[in-house]
Amino acid sequence: MKDGQYRFGAFELQVVNAGNRYLARAAAVRRLASIAVGITPERLPDFYSAELEAMSNTQLDQLTGQLEKLAGLFHEAVDAQRRGEKWETPRAIAPNTSDPHVNELVFRLLNAGTARTITPDPTETLCKSLLMLSVSDFELLIGKVASAIMHKVPDAVRGADATLTLAQLTQFGSVQAAVNYVIERRVEDLLRASLADWESWFGGFGVKFRDMTDHWPHFAEIFARRNLVVHNDGKANQQYLSRLRDAGWTDDLPEAGNMIVVDPAYLSLALDRMTAFAALLTTGCLLQIEKGSILPIAWLSGKVQEISESGHQNAVRTITTTILRTSRGRLSRQHDLDFRIRQWIAMRQLGEERKMRREVEAWDIGGLEPYYVHVRAVLLEKTEYAIQSTRDLLDAGKLTPLRIRLDPLYQGLRDSGALDSVILAQPPMARQPAEDPVATQRTTPPATESGDRGRP
Repeated sequence: MKDGQYRFGAFELQVVNAGNRYLARAAAVRRLASIAVGITPERLPDFYSAELEAMSNTQLDQLTGQLEKLAGLFHEAVDAQRRGEKWETPRAIAPNTSDPHVNELVFRLLNAGTARTITPDPTETLCKSLLMLSVSDFELLIGKVASAIMHKVPDAVRGADATLTLAQLTQFGSVQAAVNYVIERRVEDLLRASLADWESWFGGFGVKFRDMTDHWPHFAEIFARRNLVVHNDGKANQQYLSRLRDAGWTDDLPEAGNMIVVDPAYLSLALDRMTAFAALLTTGCLLQIEKGSILPIAWLSGKVQEISESGHQNAVRTITTTILRTSRGRLSRQHDLDFRIRQWIAMRQLGEERKMRREVEAWDIGGLEPYYVHVRAVLLEKTEYAIQSTRDLLDAGKLTPLRIRLDPLYQGLRDSGALDSVILAQPPMARQPAEDPVATQRTTPPATESGDRGRP
């Protein structure tokens, strides 16, 4: 096995594959969500404009008179509604000019206008659809990970869950087939249960759900909102409000009957929260079931860099803050530095520049590789040293032009154009051999001792 590569066992591979699948699908949903931001309000079809231009003055006068008449009737209906009175629809609401062409155009315009008042906003429709898809993908992750645990830990299925009748046993050709059936049945039961039930079940293995999100009530609300969209047309009901209270909601609660909106901003934050939770759930289950293994942290380190480069810094901040807080000094120096650097990049991207600078300035880089001295200079915007150290690391093969183009660490230098000459001076990269699909390659240089003292 090459240095820096890690090979997973069967259980670890099942859990990692489930985590990888969810994170990949979440990234795809984010790309689809970007479409929602660019959706413009729907306009009436262009052929209506063409019809109006082709009409005679007499036809236009008739059309105007009919539309004014209809507008007056609608005003009457609104006024009656405000007074609490019942409004009877008059027969005269139908167009009745002497020109059938005008009558049909009025009728079609009326239908088109009515349809627009009840047609959902396309942006929110897409966001609601993507929320439902994301929660469904998350449920799939829960099922896959739970199934892997049940296969690995037989005691995870107990009592009535593991009971089969003699008639059922005769249907299976092997013990393993019976085991698979019992586990499938238990997983289905678990997926039909509530978020609180999931929390309790995974908690039995030391996996703490509330450590895996920046705000538990807001995370729990994602699932409650999805249920509203599916079962109540997005309108708040007592069940929704009860779930929020049970989760410890402290913000003002909406009133029952209020429409709960799913817009691009909400969807983006929900995706970040589910992404962070999925990465931490995968890691947490591996650490609790395969105690002492370094593979889960190695996997998470690589995923954090991927998420960071995709621009979803809220998720990065949640993951890194959680892992640094809960590790209690058990991380290797390499991984500790990896997570701290990603955390600082996220803080900078999220507008916490001042806090980030304080922490980086206090960072003791004594004895670290030149790469980390370089990272500190980039974060603190020591441009001259950052550019020179970039050249040195490129020449030494410790950094690549592709990394500079993609890593948000270098965004400031990229935006300023300071690194253009450095990147352009590099020869094209040679094609690299394909990596082992079940291995995770370490993505940053090792944190070994160095005699280098040329620091900013």
